[in-house]
Amino acid sequence: MPRIAAVWDVFGSGRTALKASASKYMQQQGAGLLNNFNPMRLLSEVRTWRDANVDGIPQLDEIGPTLGNLTQGASARMDPDLASPYQWEYTASLEHELMRNTGITINYYHRRYSHLVTLRNLALSDADYTPVTIANPYTSAPFTVYNQNAASVGRFDNTLTNSTLKYAKYDAIEFNFDRRFSNKVTVFGGLTLGASKGCFTDTTNPNDRINSCGYDPLDSPKIGNVSLLYNLPAAVTVSAHYQHITGQPLTLNTTITRALIPNLTQVNQAVNLTAPGDLRKPNQDLMDIRFSKVFKSNRSFKVEPILDLYNIFNENAAVNQVQTVGPALGRVSENVDGRLLRLGVRVNF
Repeated sequence: MPRIAAVWDVFGSGRTALKASASKYMQQQGAGLLNNFNPMRLLSEVRTWRDANVDGIPQLDEIGPTLGNLTQGASARMDPDLASPYQWEYTASLEHELMRNTGITINYYHRRYSHLVTLRNLALSDADYTPVTIANPYTSAPFTVYNQNAASVGRFDNTLTNSTLKYAKYDAIEFNFDRRFSNKVTVFGGLTLGASKGCFTDTTNPNDRINSCGYDPLDSPKIGNVSLLYNLPAAVTVSAHYQHITGQPLTLNTTITRALIPNLTQVNQAVNLTAPGDLRKPNQDLMDIRFSKVFKSNRSFKVEPILDLYNIFNENAAVNQVQTVGPALGRVSENVDGRLLRLGVRVNF
C-alpha cells in the first residue's frame, strides 16, 4: 500500500520542523468475513405465533414465516465485485522549540474508512416497506417508521457487498506543549479538538437506517490534559495529572410493537429516536496524583515505594446508562471508578 512522508527543517536551524504524511491501509478481515457464510453461527429471530389450538405450545404450522434472519449464514453469498475495505490517513504537524527546554507541537489528522462491507437482502428494496407515522416516544413529534409489506416476507437474497452508505472518518487538530524548568519541574500537556463521524448501519430494512449517521459511539470532541512532575529533595518525586474528556454520544432508541402498530409485519422493530451525538453523556474531569521515593543500594539495587491517589475529586460521571426510552431511561449502569488510594513498591535489580 502506498505510504509517503516528508520532513522539512523550515529555517535550517533544527528548531522548527514541518512534517506531513499520506498512507493507505487495507482493513484486515480474518475470520469475521468468513463467519457471514457459516451456517452454524448464532442467529436469532422474532416471529409471529398464533396459538390456534390454545394449548400454549408452539407448533410449526402456528409460527409465522421467517423474515430472513435465520438464513443469513446458510444462504448468504458474496458479491463477485466485493472489494477490500481500506482507509486513507493524512497527517501534518509543526514542531517548534520556543526556547531552551520548551517546545510546542501542532498536529492535524484526517482518516477515512471506505468500501466498508455490509450484508444486504437484495431480494427486498425500500418499495417493500410502507411508511407509518407515529408519535416519537421521546419528543412526541411525528416520527416515521416502516412496515414491511406482507407479500415480501420470506424473500431473501443475503449478499455480502460493499456499502455505498457506510463510512467512518476522523478529523482532529492537536496542540501539545512541554516545558522543563531549572528547578526540577516539568510541565507538559495538550488539547485535542476532533470529531469521529460516520454512517454505521446499511441494511435493506429502512428502519435500520433511521438516525444511523452521526458521531461515533466513542467520540469526544475535546480531550485536554496537563501533567506536572516535580523532583523534591531526598529523591522524592511528586507528579499530578489532570484530564478533561467531553461526554460520549448517546443514541436513544425504542422498540415498536403491535401494541403501537397493530398490523406490524415485523412483530417488533427497534429504531433509533435520536442521531448519535444529539445527546451526550456527562463530561469527565479526572485528577490523579502520585508520590514516590527511590532507595538505592551500593549494588544498583533500587526500591521505590509508590503512593497513588486516583480520581481525587471523586468524579462520578456516567460511563454507561440506559438509552431505551421508558421508565429506566437515563439509569446509570456504570460510572467512573471512585476515589482510590493505592500503595505499591517497585524493585529494580
